[in-house]
Amino acid sequence: MTAAELENLLMENGVTCMGHFADSSYNVTTQSFINGTFSEAWFRLMNGLGLSYKAESYDCDDFAKLAAAYAQILHGRTHRDSGLAFGEFWYSRGSGGKHAINVAVVYGGKYELLFFEPQNCKQVRLSKQEIQSCQFVRF
Repeated sequence: MTAAELENLLMENGVTCMGHFADSSYNVTTQSFINGTFSEAWFRLMNGLGLSYKAESYDCDDFAKLAAAYAQILHGRTHRDSGLAFGEFWYSRGSGGKHAINVAVVYGGKYELLFFEPQNCKQVRLSKQEIQSCQFVRF
């Protein structure tokens, strides 16, 4: 998937903020990889490093940045030809307040966005309004 195709997929899904794309092409992954292999590895890393929430010094944006970097590290072990379509997604919660999580492009017959909460290692669903409220997305 090219960066332009990734940008189009974001727009088709209601993301209107300017995207930041560090690579020209991206590999996509699967829902089972994110919810299984990656989630388990990320959980082990957080525990091994003793990471826990600390307001302002280690909060949602820090978890999202580190999870995106770690996903790229795992990806780079076997794929050296492109980035991984797994990045940061900052938005306004429907319940109030701003939040940062991760977003991945997964393929299971069609390309879809998958949202991942790095603080609890679980896939999350965002409302249409929350997706449209995106202030920052980076891959």
